Amino acid sequence: MSRDDELAEMKKCLIEWATNWREMWVGNAGDHSAGMVAYYDYLLEHAEFMEPDMVLTRELCEAAGVAPVLKECYHNSLLMRWCAGGERLAVYEGLAVTNDLMFPLDHSWNRRYEGAAIDFTASLWKENRRVLLWGVVLPDEFILQQMTEREVSGPYLRHFIAEQVAKKPKP
Repeated sequence: MSRDDELAEMKKCLIEWATNWREMWVGNAGDHSAGMVAYYDYLLEHAEFMEPDMVLTRELCEAAGVAPVLKECYHNSLLMRWCAGGERLAVYEGLAVTNDLMFPLDHSWNRRYEGAAIDFTASLWKENRRVLLWGVVLPDEFILQQMTEREVSGPYLRHFIAEQVAKKPKP
């Protein structure tokens, strides 16, 4: 399979996953159904696809003198946001798939304000694994508020989307 075909399959996996979860919540009588439909609607409308630059990721990790920890993506992305030695990095949360595991995983990573995605957690994965990220940038103010209120390093995406949906004018 070509790289372009592989990337198209990975994107399709993420979109279908979110669409299917959204449809499972539609018409559900539970307390959280409307919020979950809004969550997936927001993700489908606003999330961006990106592939991490693993060479740049490893360089920044080494320059910062910080070692990422496996299965601690939320902590890793926050640590690198504030410890990357002058780098201007944004924090993203969303989903990740790999070419050898077409199952979306909740994930957090960084992105340079100039555009390159940086994934410190993925730097610990197999060398030849291709990663596709799909998510939303979280503003620093929102992250700091969540860290203070919840005393955890994430995830914050559901709270962020709920806040965005609540601000949206009702028709």
